[in-house]
Amino acid sequence: MGPGMMGPGMMGPGMMGPGMMWGPYAGMNLTDDQHAKIAATQDDLSKKHWDLMGQMQDERFKLQQLYSAPTRDNAAINEAYKRLSSLQRLMHDSMLDARKRTEAVLTPEQRNEMRPGVAPRLGMLVICAPNRRMAGQK
Repeated sequence: MGPGMMGPGMMGPGMMGPGMMWGPYAGMNLTDDQHAKIAATQDDLSKKHWDLMGQMQDERFKLQQLYSAPTRDNAAINEAYKRLSSLQRLMHDSMLDARKRTEAVLTPEQRNEMRPGVAPRLGMLVICAPNRRMAGQK
């Protein structure tokens, strides 16, 4: 088995391990209050996204039914697609809001430690690590 596959405690480099839920904030010396606020933001975002994903699934089903109809109703298909797009936009907006709320909890120094340009995945605030310059990067 190679690195990142299995290892002590079945966690290797690149896999999940201690502090796995605090990926972008690992090593940033967050206070208990910061941890609590970030966790609350994560929880709120997850709940919003689960609700939106359910609604999106319903709209996808309706859209599939419209596409499968013996006679396609382009106006109805367009309306269904607009509803789906609107839900996707709400999901995106809620992710941006969660990112903003999370960054507001951090000190300027802590925000600078995060990798620039790396945004959280939908429903997750855990994908980037403290800033580490790559070789040759200025």
